Amino acid sequence: MKLRRYLKQISTKWNLMNTTLSSMLLICASSDAAVIPIGSGGYTTDLPPGRMVPSDRNNNPATPRTAPGFAKAPQTNQWWSSLIWKFNPESPWSESMFAHPLSFKAQTGGLEVGYPTSHFVTPFNPIGDGTKAQEYHYPHVRDLLLGISGLSAPDTKVSDYSDWAVTAYWSANGKTLQTTFGSGLPFVYVTQAGGDAIVNLSGNPTIWSNNNGVVGVTVNGHHYGIFAPAGSSWTRNGNNLQSNLSGKNYYSVALLPDNQASTLEFFRARAYAFVTDTKVSWKYDPATSLLTSTYAVQSTLKEPGPNNSNINHPVLALNRHQWLNSKDPVLGFSYSSAHGSMKVVDASQFTTSLKFSGVLPALPNFAKDGVDSYNSTQLYGYIDGIFKQSPDARWNINDGTDSYWMGKALAKIAHLVPIAEQVKHTAARDLFLAEIKTRLQNWLDGTGNQLFYYNNNWRTLIGYPASYGSDNNLNDHHFHYGYFVMAAACVAHYDPSWAQNSQWGGMINLLIKDCTNADRSDQTYPFLRMMDVYAGHGWASGAANFASGNNLESSSEEIDYDSALILWGSLTGNTALRDLGIFLYATATSAIPQYWFDVDNQVFPSDFQPNTLGMVWSDGGAYATWFGGPAQFFHGINFLPINPGMLYLGRYPDYLKANQTFMLNNGGAAHTDVWRDIHMSVKALYDPLAAITEFNQNQGYGPEAGDSKAHTYHWIHNVNQLGRVDTSITADTPTYAVFNKNGVRNHVAYNPNAAPIVVTFSDGVKLTVASHEMATDGQTPQPPTHSFTDDAADAGEVVFTFKPNWSTQYVKFNYKINGGALQTVAMTSQNSMWQYTVHGLKSGDTVDYYYTYEDNNKAVDSSPSQHVYRCGVTPPEPGPGPGPLPIFIDQTDDFKLTVQPTANSLLTAFTSSLALNIVDIHYKVNNGNQVNLRMQKSGTTWTNQIDNLKDNDVITFNITYINDKNVGHDTRTYTYQFLSVKGLMPVSHSMEPFSFNHGMELEDEFIKFWFAPSHAKRFVDVHYQLEDGSFEHDRMSPQGEQWEYRRPALSTQPIVDYFFSYENGGLIEDTAAAGSASH
Repeated sequence: MKLRRYLKQISTKWNLMNTTLSSMLLICASSDAAVIPIGSGGYTTDLPPGRMVPSDRNNNPATPRTAPGFAKAPQTNQWWSSLIWKFNPESPWSESMFAHPLSFKAQTGGLEVGYPTSHFVTPFNPIGDGTKAQEYHYPHVRDLLLGISGLSAPDTKVSDYSDWAVTAYWSANGKTLQTTFGSGLPFVYVTQAGGDAIVNLSGNPTIWSNNNGVVGVTVNGHHYGIFAPAGSSWTRNGNNLQSNLSGKNYYSVALLPDNQASTLEFFRARAYAFVTDTKVSWKYDPATSLLTSTYAVQSTLKEPGPNNSNINHPVLALNRHQWLNSKDPVLGFSYSSAHGSMKVVDASQFTTSLKFSGVLPALPNFAKDGVDSYNSTQLYGYIDGIFKQSPDARWNINDGTDSYWMGKALAKIAHLVPIAEQVKHTAARDLFLAEIKTRLQNWLDGTGNQLFYYNNNWRTLIGYPASYGSDNNLNDHHFHYGYFVMAAACVAHYDPSWAQNSQWGGMINLLIKDCTNADRSDQTYPFLRMMDVYAGHGWASGAANFASGNNLESSSEEIDYDSALILWGSLTGNTALRDLGIFLYATATSAIPQYWFDVDNQVFPSDFQPNTLGMVWSDGGAYATWFGGPAQFFHGINFLPINPGMLYLGRYPDYLKANQTFMLNNGGAAHTDVWRDIHMSVKALYDPLAAITEFNQNQGYGPEAGDSKAHTYHWIHNVNQLGRVDTSITADTPTYAVFNKNGVRNHVAYNPNAAPIVVTFSDGVKLTVASHEMATDGQTPQPPTHSFTDDAADAGEVVFTFKPNWSTQYVKFNYKINGGALQTVAMTSQNSMWQYTVHGLKSGDTVDYYYTYEDNNKAVDSSPSQHVYRCGVTPPEPGPGPGPLPIFIDQTDDFKLTVQPTANSLLTAFTSSLALNIVDIHYKVNNGNQVNLRMQKSGTTWTNQIDNLKDNDVITFNITYINDKNVGHDTRTYTYQFLSVKGLMPVSHSMEPFSFNHGMELEDEFIKFWFAPSHAKRFVDVHYQLEDGSFEHDRMSPQGEQWEYRRPALSTQPIVDYFFSYENGGLIEDTAAAGSASH
């Protein structure tokens, strides 16, 4: 992996929500902060104390670098953002910028120009956990430097920009230089004053044409044309070409596909059409569900040419996702780029046409009980379990939660609301909705610990608490705010008045404005900040402060934002917002399969081994994430959050299977419990029965932080019964989907309007949909029936029967008697009825059973059932119980651990002769939310009791003990199955205990935190409290055998306390707070 120069940029998406932060003190906005009211909500224009604003690498506030006369909202999160944002003090001009096919870098003497055709691939090497990572890059290499004689500018500024082009500005000692360049433009346009034009040629250039101000030159194997005003001349002095431009102030440079004289003349005729604007427009046609986008440039012709032969438009190079979906005629040559070949049109504009396959707010209640083991009662139980949790457990957040993790929690609960309604758990539905409203409103009112602040310098709305650079780097705003918009759309479905601008809708619309303002006349925010309209997707970094340009990791969280925008616009009657969402969604879902997944095998270099990227860079891509492995993260980061917006992935079932196979082969087979729900949900799009089987066999898995078992169970079973995604059929409403199950189409439509509608599909199917309801057609196979018959006499027999509604090759009967060993037998078929007789039963015996049957060449399990045999003699009353329950003991030189179950609880006793300050227990029940508790001390024994256990619960726990020298140790991790009658059944335990040392020390001008574990950890985080009560949280970096994090020593903000959290045996654990740590 490349070493990124700014560690706070690292966008870790690891879930730290289980970390105990009970001592956390939160920043409160001052009571007199200026709140700008927006309906019932508002935002502040006063920076809350201690919060960060857009900054440079040293955390000094940054201001936009703009030239005199600049009159637009400063733009960020673009390929050229390092030009406007001075992030690295030693580079006040820019970092590398990639506007394919060309690359650029501003320097003191002008603009570097390159054509990145050579790539490197890092070794496919392990990074830990059996996972290998790899990157490929086409770096910027300078071919030309465009400048003025004697120019040495202290910095570079932005004088103008448009949708995919920018104008850079240099000024020093009476010399000025302006260059305009952009994506898809093979030309660079130069205007200047104060000296002769200088073009410096790198390497050993070959000039193969020089006539009348026009030069043809080959540099580093790349061909360029240089076009000065007619009558000019270029003089070569070493590697410099110099011209006075015949007293004029302009020239252009073009990347040529070859060094033929005819090609040079073709470009010369277009070289004087200086591009002055680039603009995208879009139109969605509901009748055809077609999105048409037009990409147009405006230009000014600098000179007419001989016999008015010059042409007033450039040539445009189209990216792969564009030319695949355009009918515009292309020329006979192309350019290469880091993201595939670029085809060229000889025109001032081109159009793309994309079919929009719809977005739903949720999957419909389509699954039928008994089909492929679906059980609506089981789904109800999952909802009910979440309903009965405490709010803290259900949301797994606190008052200091930042905008990203709050957003994920909001969306998680929002996706449960329609499921609760479908299973008729109205109490859960209403509770979830009420909690969503409360938490949204707490953020949207402009006051308190959690609020939004408008920064006028950068024209942006920042949510505090911030995370992953969403404040100081303006990173990831569409990731964070997309979750808010999705939750708000859920509320709008049930309470349209809440979504009105006069109530809370106005603030939601401002979150959208910050990310994707589509009103060009509104300079409160820049135009489409979080979308590079030419690349087809957004960029995560506000500053783009990397040698590789900008980057985007989680393309799926961008799709989540786009989907939320469609739903919010539809539900609020804002067709402009709805159609903006469709433009973003349709464009991104045409680009992501090409650049992240390479579904056509035409983008990734041949020596790059993975079949997916974790993140795309301007100059290539990385099979990696900002937060490391295992492989489940590399793949899953572009799938989560699972919701109907991700159904677009179902267009590529064969690719998804290959994607998941590569993941498992790259160490993923050892980490299948990591984000298991995300990958089961993806598997459902290509092999739903396998996904169901995996779910049934692994029901103790821990859900990903933004998901739930209820949502995953609902997803995989409804996808299974609806069928594969079918994009061949469209509808005349944007909120629809079509599936195909074994040749039978299932149409789904949602009505966000206040009155009923009739939705017409392109195959002629019509659905009448009531207001705020979903409608479906199609049928799933009727579930198989099964029954049992007790014998009339007292022979101790039960006949079990199973009748499927299709031809099946076999049926197996799986059963246990009184919880004994599982037995599997083949049933016999008689006239399509399958039977098996269980013998030797006594009255009161319990038979737990399920069936395994063949359906479409796959083995399918039915839902589990139970039968109590009631014939024969009543058994005698039970005698005395089994006596004392067993006690399991672990013992080392440091401690003795006893674990004793009672009827419904587990008592843990930890005895040690050591001088201990703290003993904590960390446990999960059924791999649910982690609980961290301080054990109670009595003498030399520390105890804790886990209550409300039931048979077959699986308890995973370990203990942290910290001595009086503040040195901590962990026991091994234990896993037991709780059985109230038989005691505990050991499942597993870790192989070795764990210990650590840690500290904080002053090192030069930095505070260094260090954490030294006894053996390797997947991550370590440091949490430190500043004097004003605020907390900071940072991911540490491995340095040899310990983890380290450095921050500037800020004398005005001493650090008063700190602690660490780390992964141990699948649990997330905290050290004790270190106490006073002032520097």
